[in-house]
Amino acid sequence: MDLLLDWCRARCQPGRCTVIGLHGPQGAGKSTLAAHLVTALAPLRVVAISIDDFYLSNADQCVLAASNHPLWQARGYPGTHDVDLGTRTLNNLKERRPTHIPRYDKGAFGGQGDRHPSSAWPLVEEADLVILEGWCLGFVPLEEPPPLLEGPNDALRAYGAWLEQLHGLILLKAPALAQIVAWRMEAERECRRRGEGAMSEEDCRSYAESFLPAYEAWLPGLWARPPVQPALAIELDEQRRFMKVEDILLED
Repeated sequence: MDLLLDWCRARCQPGRCTVIGLHGPQGAGKSTLAAHLVTALAPLRVVAISIDDFYLSNADQCVLAASNHPLWQARGYPGTHDVDLGTRTLNNLKERRPTHIPRYDKGAFGGQGDRHPSSAWPLVEEADLVILEGWCLGFVPLEEPPPLLEGPNDALRAYGAWLEQLHGLILLKAPALAQIVAWRMEAERECRRRGEGAMSEEDCRSYAESFLPAYEAWLPGLWARPPVQPALAIELDEQRRFMKVEDILLED
């Protein structure tokens, strides 16, 4: 963890708002790690933002779902985010202007989700460092995607506007794709244990497995050639413990 903290501090410069991306599969602990960095990097003023907070409004998601694309029937895949909203938010933070951070309510509309009204968005007066985390952050479009991914792959081109904002990228790597499904189901069980709304075991497994084609298609390129430099790779074990931390250095 000390190496990670030092790496983040090294990206920061006086008088600049630095933006570091944090990629990791669902259930890998991105939000937990980002929250830890907010505290551990003090006295730097650190803000953690999830791309989940840039999901389309419920009304816009319903319009997208009407396209009948199987991967756009629910939020999650590229194409279900308001990329322009995210870009404006990051731009404002980088220019060190007071910025309201969007927030998304995943429980609205019976679990379909919706954006909180802008009056409820927290205000950040100024930030030294922004941690932007997301499961598909860092994925880049394929020239020949599998037919199922053609729509999301085309939508992914717009997400390059977020990558252009980054001064570095942290990559969390699961030990296996099957572990991603297990982590997601574990999180849902914890929600049920706390008495919160949660999917059934069967529905959760189906939902988690629906993202496996994305990982199979886009992860190899991300790990072979991260689209942002510098990039720090962190390999996790099944308990999400750091097993290996190293820089990914690309040759010119």
